[in-house]
Amino acid sequence: VSEDKQLFHCFGCGAAGNSIQFIMRIENFDFLDAIEFIADKYNVDLSQYKKSKNSGAKINKDQKSRYLDIMREAALSYYNNLKSSEIPKQYLLNRGITENTIKKFGIGYALPGWDNLIKGLKNTDAKDLEKVGLVIKRNDKTTYYDRFRERIIFPIIDIRGKVIGFGGRVLDNGLPKYLNSPETILFDKSRTLFGLNIAKNHIEESGKTIIVTEGYMDVISLHNVGIKNVVATLGTALTSEHGRILERYADTIVICYDSDDAGIKATSRSIQVLKNLKSKLKILQLGEKLDPDDYIRKYGKERFLAEALMAKPSYEYELEAVKDNYDLSSSDEQYEFIKKAVEIFGDLSDNIKVEYFISVMSKIQFINENHVRNVIKNLNFSKGPDFSRPKGFKSIKKKSAFSILEERIVFLSFGDRNRFKFIKDNLNFSDIFDERFFKYLVIFDEICKDSSTFDVADLSEHMEVSELIELERILRTGIPYKDFRNEALFAICSHEILIMENEIKEIKAERDKYLKLLNSGSDIEREKVVNICTELTKKDKELHLELKNKRHKLSNWKGGKLVEQ
Repeated sequence: VSEDKQLFHCFGCGAAGNSIQFIMRIENFDFLDAIEFIADKYNVDLSQYKKSKNSGAKINKDQKSRYLDIMREAALSYYNNLKSSEIPKQYLLNRGITENTIKKFGIGYALPGWDNLIKGLKNTDAKDLEKVGLVIKRNDKTTYYDRFRERIIFPIIDIRGKVIGFGGRVLDNGLPKYLNSPETILFDKSRTLFGLNIAKNHIEESGKTIIVTEGYMDVISLHNVGIKNVVATLGTALTSEHGRILERYADTIVICYDSDDAGIKATSRSIQVLKNLKSKLKILQLGEKLDPDDYIRKYGKERFLAEALMAKPSYEYELEAVKDNYDLSSSDEQYEFIKKAVEIFGDLSDNIKVEYFISVMSKIQFINENHVRNVIKNLNFSKGPDFSRPKGFKSIKKKSAFSILEERIVFLSFGDRNRFKFIKDNLNFSDIFDERFFKYLVIFDEICKDSSTFDVADLSEHMEVSELIELERILRTGIPYKDFRNEALFAICSHEILIMENEIKEIKAERDKYLKLLNSGSDIEREKVVNICTELTKKDKELHLELKNKRHKLSNWKGGKLVEQ
C-alpha cells in the first residue's frame, strides 16, 4: 500500500487500484456501495446526492444514522428474546437450524403482547419507530402497537451489514404466514435481497453463481448445510432492479422457487424479467412440490447440489413448459411449435446461434433437424401476418465464416490467463483475418502478463469505447461451453480449415492465370510457366491432403470424440 499515492498493489495476484477499488474487491461491492461504505466509515454526508423513494425529500445523514441505530437495537432485542424463549428456539432447532446459523443471521423472536418492543425501546420516540416500520398507529391516532408479535424474526440486512427491515414468521398455521416491514426510508423491497450480505462473499467460490429462492427459510436452510451463495426476494416478485443487482455479482443466476403451481408461475414471470441480462439464466426445479427448505430437510445437501448441476437454461425450461400444448406428431403443429421456440430463444443473430438453436430443437422427440432448418429459412423470409418475428431475428446478417470463428475464439480467450495461453499455444495469431479480433487478442496477451484473470473494466485503458462495446456484445451473446479444451480446438481447427480453403482458392486462381499464358510467348517463357504451374499443383495437392486430415478431426469431434491437437 502506498499512502502517498493512495494506491495498492498485490504482487501475488496482480490486483491493483485505489482505495475505492480496494473496498470493491475486499467487500465485493459495486462502485456506489463502496462509496457509501467509505462515506459511512469516515462520516462523510452524502445526503445532498440522495433522495428517499418514499418521502421524496433528501435523506438527512444524522436522521438515517438514528434510524439505523433503532433497527440495530430492535434486532438485538429480538435476538435476546429468542435466547430466553424455549418454544421458538426449539422450533428452529427441530427444523435443523443450528445455533451458529441462528447467530449468523441474527434470528430473533417477537414476544406475544402488543407493546413489548415499545417498552423495550422506551427511550426511543414512537414516531421514529413508526418511520422505520416497527410499530403501527392505533385508531385513536395517538398511541401505537408493535407490528411484530409472537413471530420468529429475521433481520433484513443490506450488503453493508446494516439492519434495514425485518421479516416475521408465525410458529403455527396462523395467517399471514410471513409478515415483512413496510417500505421505509431504509427499506425498499424491490431493491433488496435477503441474504445477499452473506452470499456476496461466497459467489466467487461457487463459480460466480447465485441461487435465488422465495423465502427466508430457504436461504437459511441452504446456508445451514454449507450452501451459501443463496438469496431470496422479500414478499415481492423479482424485479428488474433485483436483476441488475444480481448481474453485478454473478455470471449465472439460478431461479429455484417452490415446485407448486404458484412457484411455477413465479418462475415464468422471473424469466421474463431477467432474460435480457448478460448473466446466464438457469432454472432449478426440485419436484414433488417441494421448496428448497423442504427439499434439503428431506434429501440433504449432496442431492440438492446434484440437482443444481442439472439446472436447465431458461429457454429449455420455457420450451418444455409450452411443448405439451402442441401435438408434435403433426407437421403443422411442429411448425407452430418451432415458431414459438424461435420467439422463446429470442436471439438468432448469427450462424453459431442458429446452429445451437437447431441442435437444441432436434433433441426433442419428433423434431427433425432438416425440418427446423426449413422452418427457420421460411420464417426468415416470410412476411405473413400470422407470425411476428422476434426482435433480433429479422436482423440476421450473413457474417463471413472467418468473423464467426474469430468471434468465438475471442469469446473463449477472454477473462482467464490459462484459457488464453491454451489458445495462444494452438493458434497462430497472425492468421487472424479480422483486425478487430487480432487487436483484442494482442491486448489480452498484454493483460495476461500481469493478471491471471481480467474483465472488460481492466481493458478500458487499452481500447476505444466502441471496441469495448463490441467486446461486451461478443461476451454477452457468446454461447456457453461445457468443455473448453474441446471447443477451443474445434474453433481453431475450423479456422485452420478456412485458411487452407482460402489458400487453395488462391492457388487455383494463380494457376489459372498462368495456364492462360501457356499458348503465348517464347519457349523459355512457356517452360517457366509450366514449372510454376507444376509447383502450384504440387502445393495444391499437399494442402488438399492436409485439409482432408483436418476435416477428419472435425468429423471426429462432431461424432463426440475429442479433437486432437
